[in-house]
Amino acid sequence: MPRPAAVPDVSIALDGGTLQDASRTDAMGAGPGDGGPRADDAGSDAAGPPEACDGLDDDGDGDVDEGCTCEPGATQPCFLGAPALAGVGACVRGAQECVSGFEFGAWCACTGAGAPTDERCDNAADDDCDGVTDEGCAPTSCGSGDLPVPEVCRNGADEDCDDRIDEDCETGRVVGRAVPYGAGRIVVWGDEHVTFDSYGDAVRPFWSRMLAWLACSDCATPGTRVRTDRPLPAAVVGDAAAAGLTVEAGFGGRFDASTDVLVLVGATSVDPTALADWVWAGGGLMVMSVGFGDRLECDGVNTPLFELPLRFDCTDPNPWGPVSDLYPHPTTTGLSPDNTPFVNGRWVVEDMDTGSTVLAVVR
Repeated sequence: MPRPAAVPDVSIALDGGTLQDASRTDAMGAGPGDGGPRADDAGSDAAGPPEACDGLDDDGDGDVDEGCTCEPGATQPCFLGAPALAGVGACVRGAQECVSGFEFGAWCACTGAGAPTDERCDNAADDDCDGVTDEGCAPTSCGSGDLPVPEVCRNGADEDCDDRIDEDCETGRVVGRAVPYGAGRIVVWGDEHVTFDSYGDAVRPFWSRMLAWLACSDCATPGTRVRTDRPLPAAVVGDAAAAGLTVEAGFGGRFDASTDVLVLVGATSVDPTALADWVWAGGGLMVMSVGFGDRLECDGVNTPLFELPLRFDCTDPNPWGPVSDLYPHPTTTGLSPDNTPFVNGRWVVEDMDTGSTVLAVVR
């Protein structure tokens, strides 16, 4: 199918616009968790297999790689619970850091790992980590015979079959949207504070989910190369590397077919047509607004989005955070406003009937 023509942005002076659509499925992990079955929970005194120093709880005692040596300052992906569940559905891997011990380094507790829960029918996720999504659930797709029905808010589904998700459900102004575009994916986020080192580990879950979705980590051939025009926090880069992604900062407005994910902050010199063609062919794009800025600066941030269906609203005053609500999507599953620092930036709007998913709102 050919890429749709650009839709003029009547709310923005000469430069605005928008672009979007994409069709790659994804199954990002669910929320943070540090649980998993412990050997002592079953009341058994039988010892499990010894630790293999592989980032897993091999002996089932609730700790990962205890007794294993490591280089202080190093990080590794980890998982608490049955090793066979690691990386399946909601059972995403967490991370742990090596700290100085008496003679050798030792691994700290594993944080951020997912855990199996009962399967839910409202989030299109593999909650129980069995490799199957929404098993036992009633049909929820248009044309199944059970739909359309009135739209249900904040569940990430299109019950009324109008190709729009959770429309008219927002309880605040939208500061983040996501949408598939051809074979690619787009996220427009209203503030750049998620890139700041000062927020420490709080932003790591946000970025692990965001980069995985943009890189289509659940696809047959997921992306691996991420290019950004601003350095991401070192811990975020480390998490990406553990997930098989390389992050390269300072691309200077240039990208090519070898780039799988592009992260832009503020105004850039990227050609809008080339960018739209790249996303349509399978690229993952994230664009963030800077904080305070005048109308001219906002129009500049919108320039790369001219032929895409999402953009920033340059007519209203800057919104002040924090994020008040997050909506269901693979990039937000399990997150809280603490993981998505939003100080001030821009509202995010879509073309009519684009069908984008609301990620976050500010009341």
